[in-house]
Amino acid sequence: MRVSIWLMIILSGSMLLSCRSKNEQQEQVTDLIEITRSQFDSEKMTLDTPKRVVFYEYVDFTGMVTPALNASAEISLSVPGIVNRILCNTGQYIAKGQPMMEIGGNDMIDMQRDYAESSASLLQLSSEYQRLRDLFNDHIGSQKELIQAESLYKSEKARNTALKIKLEQLGLDAKKIEEGNFSYSYQVTSPIGGYVAKINATLGQYIEQQRIIAEVVNVSRFQLKLSVFEKDIHRLKSNHQVIFNFAGDKNKSFHARLLTVGKSINSESKAIECMAKIEDLHVVNPVNNQYAEGRIVVDSVYALSVPVEAVLKSGEDRYVLCLERETKEKYYFNKVKINTGQSNNENVEITGASLPSKFISSGVYNLRLE
Repeated sequence: MRVSIWLMIILSGSMLLSCRSKNEQQEQVTDLIEITRSQFDSEKMTLDTPKRVVFYEYVDFTGMVTPALNASAEISLSVPGIVNRILCNTGQYIAKGQPMMEIGGNDMIDMQRDYAESSASLLQLSSEYQRLRDLFNDHIGSQKELIQAESLYKSEKARNTALKIKLEQLGLDAKKIEEGNFSYSYQVTSPIGGYVAKINATLGQYIEQQRIIAEVVNVSRFQLKLSVFEKDIHRLKSNHQVIFNFAGDKNKSFHARLLTVGKSINSESKAIECMAKIEDLHVVNPVNNQYAEGRIVVDSVYALSVPVEAVLKSGEDRYVLCLERETKEKYYFNKVKINTGQSNNENVEITGASLPSKFISSGVYNLRLE
């Protein structure tokens, strides 16, 4: 009788333990997120493993396209005058030395007259100086007369040479002018090869010397002028990669290389100007003064990561659904909390967690975390 009672007690205990074990298993299962295979396929979910990718550290900038120092020219007149002809159009390519405008007027005619008169006077003064020098050498003439003649001759020679250089800069033939053959106009030519960016003149307009009448830009030597905040300047070095885009087309990026890092802060913008060389300029096809913005790559690091779309948010916490087990009909996923670090458009760094081999890498946007 006692044996039977003990057997019943033992069996009852075993049943209770068995029930508790089953209940614990059920509770464990209910903590997992169940996804049927049909749901997995319909939501286009995929499984993947954490991967190490490169994350970059950037410094942001704004800037503009500008030509190199010797790749643009602002053109003004050597001698004031009236615009007789305009020989080019905005946007037109012109070669170095190609005429752009034809300028006439009294100023350039007066200059030719002054040169012709100076040349005649110089011939007379030269002859007089030579005569007095010969007399002085023969101990006939006075030294005072020789010095005076020499002074007048050298003064007129200096004036004549200066006028001749000015005329030659206008493209005029000084020899013809000496003979009295004056030109009614002179041509303004381009000092560089490039495209005409501006024309600030009209036919019949009188132009002063200081006025800019045209601008020519060599588009094959465009570069980027970047504005970087003072706090970031210590991180920049020449040859750093620059990634930039133009306003209105942020989905299309181009590349450049940092050439120089400025050493002076702009008093208005509180930024420092840097210069960068645009790579594949023929592909970028920029326009002068075009606004640009982007980032300068200052550092890079390999780190464990998951795709951005694999991360679920719940308040301030971030989770990844890791595969626990699977059957013919279902997947069972465990919600694993992660800490995130750096990120880019595709991946986010994970820290403080060791993920299992597989997790849902895409298609989780419709799942809700309780």
